[in-house]
Amino acid sequence: MSKNMVKPGQSFLDKTVQLTGSIDNVLAMAILNNVGITDVLTVGGSLKASGVTKQTVVRFFNAAEPATLFTGATGGDITDNDGIGFMAIEDNFIVG
Repeated sequence: MSKNMVKPGQSFLDKTVQLTGSIDNVLAMAILNNVGITDVLTVGGSLKASGVTKQTVVRFFNAAEPATLFTGATGGDITDNDGIGFMAIEDNFIVG
């Protein structure tokens, strides 16, 4: 299995760091692969690396492949009525 192949849960930023060793290469990778940096990648698809910047990071992620894609379906959905801006003290924001 190629390290350039997209695994479930991987974002374009994950693959950029895994293949090049640095997030600094995100624009070069996007241009090389004709994709946007926020595009959702196709699982099983392949990306070309723009060149390795930090070999130690690439070696680390050869063993531990990053997969940080958040779609809202994992870990609970994000709703408009949550968060500190919508809470009232001692109503749904408990102090103490």
